[in-house]
Amino acid sequence: MKTLITTLFCLGMNLTANAATCYEATAKTPSNIPQTFCFDSLSLNLDANLLEVSGSDTQLPKNLSASITRSREDRFSFKAKNMFFDFNETMCGESIQAFLLISGRSNEYGEVETSFVDVSVNYEITNDNCHSHPNVETFTYKLVK
Repeated sequence: MKTLITTLFCLGMNLTANAATCYEATAKTPSNIPQTFCFDSLSLNLDANLLEVSGSDTQLPKNLSASITRSREDRFSFKAKNMFFDFNETMCGESIQAFLLISGRSNEYGEVETSFVDVSVNYEITNDNCHSHPNVETFTYKLVK
């Protein structure tokens, strides 16, 4: 009986260790922007100024360029950005771009604290690339699991 309980406990620990962290949009998104982003882990590469994303979600880039600042001796704050959708008509046509923004904090080893992560997407539409400024709509995401 003791062996059975230990085995079930270990299996449960393994399942939770591999669970993805997901963020869901707080409002309906356009069809070319995911409603949910999931990842297994985030880590900050302090030497390369990159936020590294691991997981099976193919909608997320694996590396995002990050601006990193030291907020305390043992903590870093970061803001990472990456374009993940880009449509441009030739000449002075329409353009649509979407930028994934992830901000948060990590410890001195680059381990990101997922409870302090903010995820959003800036969705920029320009009707005329030559003569108009983009209309920007920001979609925010909340932690769901």
